[in-house]
Amino acid sequence: MRPSLLVFLFALGCGAAAALPLGRMPDLQPPQPPAGADSPAGVAYREGLERFAAGDLAAAEQAFRQAAELKHVHALLGLAEIAFRRGQKQEGGRWLQQALRQAPADAHVQASVGRWQASQGHYAEAERALKRAIELDGRLVRPRMDLADLYATALRRPQEAVALYQRVLELDPGHAGAHYALGVTRLKLGQVEAARAALEQAVRLAPDNPLPLLALAQAAQVQGKTQEALQRVDQALKRHDQWAEALELRGDLRLAAGQTRAAIDDYRAAVRNEPRRAGAWIKLGMAQQVAGEPKAAAQSYQEAVRLDPQAAVAYNNLAWLSLQTQGDLGEAETWARKAVGLAPKAAQFHDTLGWILRARGQLAEAEKALARATALPGVTADVYYHLGVVRQELGRRPEALAAYRQALSLDRNHAQAREALRQLESGR
Repeated sequence: MRPSLLVFLFALGCGAAAALPLGRMPDLQPPQPPAGADSPAGVAYREGLERFAAGDLAAAEQAFRQAAELKHVHALLGLAEIAFRRGQKQEGGRWLQQALRQAPADAHVQASVGRWQASQGHYAEAERALKRAIELDGRLVRPRMDLADLYATALRRPQEAVALYQRVLELDPGHAGAHYALGVTRLKLGQVEAARAALEQAVRLAPDNPLPLLALAQAAQVQGKTQEALQRVDQALKRHDQWAEALELRGDLRLAAGQTRAAIDDYRAAVRNEPRRAGAWIKLGMAQQVAGEPKAAAQSYQEAVRLDPQAAVAYNNLAWLSLQTQGDLGEAETWARKAVGLAPKAAQFHDTLGWILRARGQLAEAEKALARATALPGVTADVYYHLGVVRQELGRRPEALAAYRQALSLDRNHAQAREALRQLESGR
């Protein structure tokens, strides 16, 4: 990957912060008892809630079990949450299933089942349960938030998510999380000004929370307002100074502004705080490559593919780096083919493969790879220039001329294509 094309391949991965982080243990939050719930079951349940809030899970479990024996269905939700916090997935699921059998028309039970199903990756079942919870009690905010988060993330139905977040805000205008999630989802939809308005409101409602500030930084980045974006990131880092995502975004912004050393420092801090963050390792490699540190860049890319064997960008950049530094071209070709296999619609990856094949003297194969690149979205002037060079070396002058001209139609300032065209037209 050419240094000029390195910067923002991973720059904007802003996802709505879900009330339920999908794939994790569900935070069920057993509901508060209604006023006047002074039956023996209600008293035991209230004690379980108090112990649970104090972090005494053993005492909370004992109280919830007592309430459950007296047929208090919400105590089963408490037992499920305790099991999940202990990492006992199957036991937690059994408690929820018992609650569902005992009270299928209880909105809180359906909401909890929906959260659990989402955490297991059972999104259709989660959607059904959350919708049922809303039908059973239209006043509940949380199942609407959970369903909106599901639409915004796993189910990729952002317009429906927006409508649900707006309904949450009708029920609870001061819900900072809903303002935040609405802003992030609107940002994904390209509705930047509306996103900013929602995120600003989230900041006003939750000034100590760094999430809306980081999302505002991403919105400013989309609008090309680099200084504002940097200010927002710095505000977020004042609230959470070791936050890898914020450090990574600041690295993106600094690299785009030409502050390569500062960007490297940010990316290093990001991977130090979150070593398994493969995208940050790739960006560190990119910055190191721009800084003229090929050995360090290669090490960063290799760490990225160790963490994520599907990281096509890292394989591609390793291949190009090896070509630039006159490394093992056989290994470079292997990396380039791996990148193309993982992302067959990436024009730049076919370009890298073609240019490496040319370096290996395989001109016919190089021409095929470069021709494939020109048929894909995102093709650049460099690709046509490379294709022109290979066709010229194959002795196909008219096709080489056409490729150089196409390069200049995409970038009239492409100096190499202009010079190659001039020389070929002059018969040199």
